[in-house]
Amino acid sequence: MKTSLKSAVRSALGPLAMAVIAAAATVVVTTPAHAAVVVYQNDFNSPTGWTDQSGNGTGISFASVNSLFGAAFQQTFTVETLRIAGNANYSDPSGTGGAYALGMLSSVQNDLLALTFNVGSLGFVNVMMDFAGIGPVACPSCGGPFGFAGQTPIFDVSLYDSPLGTFSFGNPGLLLSTAAMEGNPIASTTTLTWNNRTVSLSTANNTSGWVTLMLDLRAGAGLAGYAAFDNLVVASSDTAGDLGNDPQPSPMPEPTTLALAGLALAALMRRPQRHRSAGSTGRSAM
Repeated sequence: MKTSLKSAVRSALGPLAMAVIAAAATVVVTTPAHAAVVVYQNDFNSPTGWTDQSGNGTGISFASVNSLFGAAFQQTFTVETLRIAGNANYSDPSGTGGAYALGMLSSVQNDLLALTFNVGSLGFVNVMMDFAGIGPVACPSCGGPFGFAGQTPIFDVSLYDSPLGTFSFGNPGLLLSTAAMEGNPIASTTTLTWNNRTVSLSTANNTSGWVTLMLDLRAGAGLAGYAAFDNLVVASSDTAGDLGNDPQPSPMPEPTTLALAGLALAALMRRPQRHRSAGSTGRSAM
């Protein structure tokens, strides 16, 4: 009777060596996803040269976001910077807003804020922020009030293709993806009741890796005329919702795994074999 190749290998190597080979053969090698790249992050607590421009001490600056926090954004109209800490006009029970926050009108003047950056080949732009619908105290420089109790703040977060790395509000280009951040209705126009939301925007169909993220407080019946927002994080990633704060352990690369299996097998094969004598079976020769 002829012995099969499999039986011959098993006989030559022994059961333990075969187990090592089987383990190596069943190793699943995974390629780790690209880590998230934090594109922009700011708690807006440290503006440079902030001054109260309200005219009645209500703690509002109309200076551009870039002039206070460094060049990064494009904007329409004002996008105010509100002083929260030490401001008797507003209450922040949770302390989420820190010292300052940005503020945006939804109508009367449609404030917009845009950020252009390169995502490379990553598949998502993930955005997280805190926001609260409020009604800024009327001031000589700003008019108002603009927000009322019962209104709901909704931020539209949109991603546009920007092939040349430039952006224009008048001609924004191809809309790649959009999502909405909806908060709770305003309970008090002077109390900041923060909502924390995260949205993921697909970068599919972008031309060159350059994209533009735009924030817009939605206008409409029953919607907040004004909202503050803060603690903005923008990250690009291959994973929806990944903001770069949940690192995953790297799997063992394939060459290392197989090398370990090979070393174990080699050690087993080099182990001296013990041969039994004819009389070592425990049986008496007849």
